Amino acid sequence: MKDILNHSFLSLLDSESARCLAEASQTISLQNGELLFYEGDLADSLYLVIHGAIRLTKKDPSGKDHLLTIVRENDFFGEFGVLDGLPRSASAMAAEGETVLLKVPRPAFGQVFHIDSDKSVVKLALHIIRKVRETNERYVEERLHKERMTIIGEMAGNVIHDLRNPFTVIQMALYLMKR
Repeated sequence: MKDILNHSFLSLLDSESARCLAEASQTISLQNGELLFYEGDLADSLYLVIHGAIRLTKKDPSGKDHLLTIVRENDFFGEFGVLDGLPRSASAMAAEGETVLLKVPRPAFGQVFHIDSDKSVVKLALHIIRKVRETNERYVEERLHKERMTIIGEMAGNVIHDLRNPFTVIQMALYLMKR
């Protein structure tokens, strides 16, 4: 328990609040590649990475996953959904051998932080969360656009190359006919 209380997230709190959150939490273990949750799932918990790493990915409109970040030991994720109550904005999967997490349930989080939607601090946090979620969406859309443009460029290059070959043969034939 003492090691868990030294986690960067819990160290932000007073010792009583940190202890309450740790006691209300559950330790879970995932193997490399094991899914924790999908984008769009209910956001019921905040997660603290005790050991290992978690890969956060977001799907583009075609269904392809794009890496947003890797959350490493002594860091945390899932706070957006716990704060704003919206579904998960990304999928989470273990990124290393064995990943150990502390799952902090939303009710315990809310109780410790006394979340009240009328407070201006909470309103500001929700505004920031919305902006970050929008930025993540734009990032994936821009990345998909770049990939499409790269493919179009490669296709154009191949077409030009394929057209050059017959013209080179014709040019050579004309040259030989002139001689």
